[in-house]
Amino acid sequence: MAEAETIEEWWQRDPLGFCIAKIKDPDENIRLDCAMHLGLIGPDEPDGLKALAGALDDEDHWVRVEAAWSLWKCSKGVEVVEEDLVSALSNDDPEVRYVLGTTLCENAATSLRNLDRVRAMRDSDSDPEVRAQLVRPIWNVDGNDSSAVAALRSGLHTGLAQVKIAVANSLHFMDTVRGQMELEVQLLIQDEDSSVRAAAQEI
Repeated sequence: MAEAETIEEWWQRDPLGFCIAKIKDPDENIRLDCAMHLGLIGPDEPDGLKALAGALDDEDHWVRVEAAWSLWKCSKGVEVVEEDLVSALSNDDPEVRYVLGTTLCENAATSLRNLDRVRAMRDSDSDPEVRAQLVRPIWNVDGNDSSAVAALRSGLHTGLAQVKIAVANSLHFMDTVRGQMELEVQLLIQDEDSSVRAAAQEI
């Protein structure tokens, strides 16, 4: 921030520098806004990506989640923070874990190096929704229908509505897998939970 410059002038002159500096602000709302804007600035700013990676350990849940989603938006450039993303796969926040697992799968270089690691998350993460959410991004990389079917069926066995919704959302994009799970799709359409039924109707 230049001398005698207002906050607004600093933001207008250098939004990247502003967000990198203020993502450590004591005010969590300012940190949240900066995490969001860094995702909009894009994947070609390594310093911005590093600032987002640092925010994955923020004390505020929403800042951590926003930083993770912003990194996903910038997945094309995340090689520069790959080690940080891999470390954060053990984050206490389930949403952060599955978003970062998805991000690693969507970058051509990081997916090759980390596919086995993300597969292990799909198969053993402590949160069943994380496991269900990771099925489609892994399938997009390795194209293995049989492992995807097994993982989705495992998710359905939890009986949890949010996991059923994640399964339905995955199947919406997975034609060949969906064809092997017609019975499960019909059960989702008839589920007792209206939100599950609504998700299944979109398949």
